[in-house]
Amino acid sequence: MIVPEKLILITSDIYSDSRADALESYINGNIFGYHIIKVQESQINSYAKVINNKILKYSIIYNVNTLPFYDKTFSLKVKRGIKKISHKKKSAGKYKQINNLVNRFNAKAIFCMNTSSLYSVIRAKEKFGFTSKIVFVPNSFTFDKSSTLLGADKYIVENVAFKESLARQGVDKNDIIVQKFPLKKTSFFEENEIECKAMFNLEGNTIMLNAGNLGSKKIIEVLHFLIEVKDRFNIVVYLGENEKLYEKLSKLKEKNTLTNVRLYTNINNFEKLFMASDLIVSVYDSNVFYLAKLYNKQLIVFEPSTDIEASDYDYLQKNNDLIYCKDAEGVVTKIFRLMDSKNNGNMQNVEELKTSTVSFANCLIDLIGKVD
Repeated sequence: MIVPEKLILITSDIYSDSRADALESYINGNIFGYHIIKVQESQINSYAKVINNKILKYSIIYNVNTLPFYDKTFSLKVKRGIKKISHKKKSAGKYKQINNLVNRFNAKAIFCMNTSSLYSVIRAKEKFGFTSKIVFVPNSFTFDKSSTLLGADKYIVENVAFKESLARQGVDKNDIIVQKFPLKKTSFFEENEIECKAMFNLEGNTIMLNAGNLGSKKIIEVLHFLIEVKDRFNIVVYLGENEKLYEKLSKLKEKNTLTNVRLYTNINNFEKLFMASDLIVSVYDSNVFYLAKLYNKQLIVFEPSTDIEASDYDYLQKNNDLIYCKDAEGVVTKIFRLMDSKNNGNMQNVEELKTSTVSFANCLIDLIGKVD
């Protein structure tokens, strides 16, 4: 029996990332001899807690996204023994925890899905000298010298222009895979669109307003325009972790008796809510860009906050991956046009991406190495 090589995949605590789910599923399902262990940044400590310079040996749970900060197998005595430390020591401790995580699994490679995790892993490797390869999967679509960190061993980027930009910065082209997301995968769940609509009790056309995981207030102006036509379609508003914004909009909903408006904060079945919607309006959110491709949804975006967001919008619009409107009024005008087209049977679908799973598997093996 061959024991699979371990690959660690580190994801953000704040931002959900379906690319990470797809990459985990893809590697575990298509690349023989490897197994992904997915860990959120704050949960690294659950796997690699050090007390008296010894790694605690507890049972391994491969997907810890639903676990609390500490595994239930940790004793109360251990929890009580953890002391408060300074910010500087916390940073140093984090690098040591990453080193412990790598050593615990003897990881062949570490996949970083955002710049914060990449920075921490690079620093940990510099400090402790582990040999695991660092693979960076940027969550942007265009290169930005102020936010795209260098220092990874390998890169997986979304397009050739990004690869060329990295090459101009001195990265070997042989260390870069161009992989248009999404990976070849139809869904992360079994329910279809009709079943997802029934799950949320959504009858008829549904517009989803995505304020992102932090709950951007930009989405409120769009909502104010839409509530003028109360019964034309359902409106679901996703507010992430912004409880104050949720309370504010709840009062607005109650005041105007908006029976067609649903408000959601963080939910486990976000992707099913996404599938249940006919049209998505979103602030900048790379995870939503990915899901729109994956589930063949029309996507409208507006008001970039940074130069890199504007650059990504420009790239994605040129590739027909989204529709960009400059302001909320333009968004609402486009919503009515698209929904009228849908009801008349003329709404164009986003072109399905065709990914060669065989070629991508071969490229990944070239990056991380064959099983010894």
